[in-house]
Amino acid sequence: MNKITVIVDTREQQPYSFRNEKHIRVVKEKLAAGDYALKDHTDKIIIERKTLTDLFGIIGNGRERFKRELQHLKDNCEFPILIIEGSVSDIFDEHALPYWSKIHPNAVIGSLISWSIKFGVNIIFAGNRTKGELIAAKYLMKMNEIINEKESIK
Repeated sequence: MNKITVIVDTREQQPYSFRNEKHIRVVKEKLAAGDYALKDHTDKIIIERKTLTDLFGIIGNGRERFKRELQHLKDNCEFPILIIEGSVSDIFDEHALPYWSKIHPNAVIGSLISWSIKFGVNIIFAGNRTKGELIAAKYLMKMNEIINEKESIK
């Protein structure tokens, strides 16, 4: 397998390093939306990463801005992905939630389902950050493989 180049958005505050993935080269560039993309294929796959704290924040105060970002992904990307660094169980666990949040877990799940349907975003509950990075790497490598297969057929 050849190395792939992954763009990490310059605004990503705690970026995945992909240091355990020998087939990934990382470059920092500003993305119009999302946190990670394949270089030269930002129209194919973009990954947005959220911690549980981020998730509760966007469902609360950042909802409209995030919906605009999801709309941008839908309009410009074939395969948008939202990786959540937590589990569905975490959303319902009062000890795992941000202390400041007054958002009911049902509202979180409802928002995610709505966004998945409305914006075509694939939502992946990774469980934690380490697994989120692994899942992101696998998605990016698989999409690169699919793109290369399609191009070799032409």
